Amino acid sequence: MNVKIKLLAAIEIDGKTYGKGLVLAVDADTAKDLIDKDVAIDHSEVEAKEALQKSIDEGIAKGLKKVLPSKIKEAVANISVGGEVIDNSWGYGSQNLKRSKGEKLHNAAQYLRDVKEAAGGRTPERLTKAMDYAKKIMKAAGTPGQVINNDPDGGFAVPTETRIELEGATLEASPVRQSATIIPMSTKALNIIRVKDYDRSSGYVSGGAIAYWGSENATLAASKIQTEQIKIDLEPLTALGFMSHQALKFSAISGGLLMQELGTAMAFAEEGAMLTDGTGAGMPQAIMNATAKLSIARSTANTVVQKEIVDMIARLRIKQSGSVKWIANQELLPAFSQLNLAVGTGGAPIWIPSNDASKGFPGTLYGYPVQWSEYCESKGTAGDLILGDFSQYDIGDFVEGPEAAESIHIKFLEAQTAYRIIKYVDGQISPKDVYTPKNGATRAPFVHLSTKTS
Repeated sequence: MNVKIKLLAAIEIDGKTYGKGLVLAVDADTAKDLIDKDVAIDHSEVEAKEALQKSIDEGIAKGLKKVLPSKIKEAVANISVGGEVIDNSWGYGSQNLKRSKGEKLHNAAQYLRDVKEAAGGRTPERLTKAMDYAKKIMKAAGTPGQVINNDPDGGFAVPTETRIELEGATLEASPVRQSATIIPMSTKALNIIRVKDYDRSSGYVSGGAIAYWGSENATLAASKIQTEQIKIDLEPLTALGFMSHQALKFSAISGGLLMQELGTAMAFAEEGAMLTDGTGAGMPQAIMNATAKLSIARSTANTVVQKEIVDMIARLRIKQSGSVKWIANQELLPAFSQLNLAVGTGGAPIWIPSNDASKGFPGTLYGYPVQWSEYCESKGTAGDLILGDFSQYDIGDFVEGPEAAESIHIKFLEAQTAYRIIKYVDGQISPKDVYTPKNGATRAPFVHLSTKTS
């Protein structure tokens, strides 16, 4: 039976010369002779190793994207023993070989085989022992993560004789997303073409279209419309956390809890960006940073009066009345409780609380629902009270949704597990500008109170 060999040097067989690196199929005796002379290697073994390495690389590339393979290779290349010992590498170096301190281990292929097996759910004993030894000779991980030697980072959750109760962070109902227009996207960017219709004060609509009254046989006057392009460009919103092996083993904090709270952090960042913080560059455009909004002058610092509420409603441009609502900082509650409409010698409240304990107390203001939100600015600051038709805020969502993943590889030598979430999203107000009606003051899809400066 023939055996495949790969030549390490040029040789001559039966008067014919074969170059270095050539793969030949020869009989078993010839193969053994050439391998013993160190002029060839068994290529079937090379092929097997190459196939295994390819499988590992493909698995890493598929599951951990592009950045981690280089990190793993770097980590493997830098495995070394901590002192002059008899192979404390547990087989990853040459068995029973006395090795000098700092000497690199060369059997990276076996290490990767075991890592692959551990990823499949079964960790070889050799790998477990090597990890335990590595923890003794290598300094502690520098990456922030859940550990048990610091109480706030996880130590509180290590059971002794007390009962552990973990409560996840909670967020208010989404002020923007729950009423916005959601646009599922399968590509990174989406261009939307819309009719440009912002000014009708001169009798034009759609940026320039106009109709004329005329007489019989009169020459008709032409007009045209204008369009504009709105681009929604998905941007990555990410969250990353690490948990030590001991935290996972002995702490009440689990990977599931960490992943849950990372998701909460992402929702918190998203809503804040869409309402007040987003610049529109590499992140969503905030309602408070958009052009298509109006400001109503505040007459008294740190409060709200009935006239300002009416003025805000009068300047709102509504497309879908069911999506209109107030978003307010809860610090305005005392001011809301004083809002009254004068009726003769008496009055009537204009803020009507729900009076239903199961629904809380936001209620309605002139018929539009009120939602308290910590994302709003502090009392007395522009953005503490916002009125909007939130259907005119567009949110682009990648159709595959958030991508959640965990990995033992990136901090394998420190015995840490990485948890990661990536979400692609963008948001912006649909109209690019305020609207001027044929008669009357400008209007906008979002209206807020200003800051009283004097």
